[in-house]
This record gives sequence, C-alpha cells and structure tokens, in this order.
Amino acid sequence: MKKGMSINSLMKHMRTNHGMEDLRGSDRKILLRNMGYFHGYKGFRFVRKPKNALPLPSFDALMDIYGFDSAIKAAI
Repeated sequence: MKKGMSINSLMKHMRTNHGMEDLRGSDRKILLRNMGYFHGYKGFRFVRKPKNALPLPSFDALMDIYGFDSAIKAAI
C-alpha cells in the first residue's frame, strides 16, 4: 500500500501542479488540515464529472467554496 503525502507535500503539490501560490504558511496549513484534503480540495475540483472542472485559481477561492458548502449544510 502506498503511503500518502504529508501535509507539507500536499501543499507543495497544490502550489506546483494546481497554481495555488497563496497556499503558504502555518495558518493555511491549519485550514487545509481542518478542511480535509480529500473532503475539501479533492471534493471541490469538479462538478459530477472530471470534465466539469472548477476554476480554482487560489486557496482563497477554495476556502470561499468550502465556506459556502458548510453554510448550506448547516442551514439544512
């Protein structure tokens, strides 16, 4: 079984391969860890099908979507 990446490696991967240059620093690391990489980033990459990719130019954009999703879930 392949071992997963560390949180630092995930942050570097997201900066390098997904253009999230604002994903730096310990405060962002905490946010990403609390969000959960697979629930947060992986869950919001596309809508239903991979060809329906969402433009996530920054970590702030991802946090906005995550916050909206959390608010909708809280309201229901």
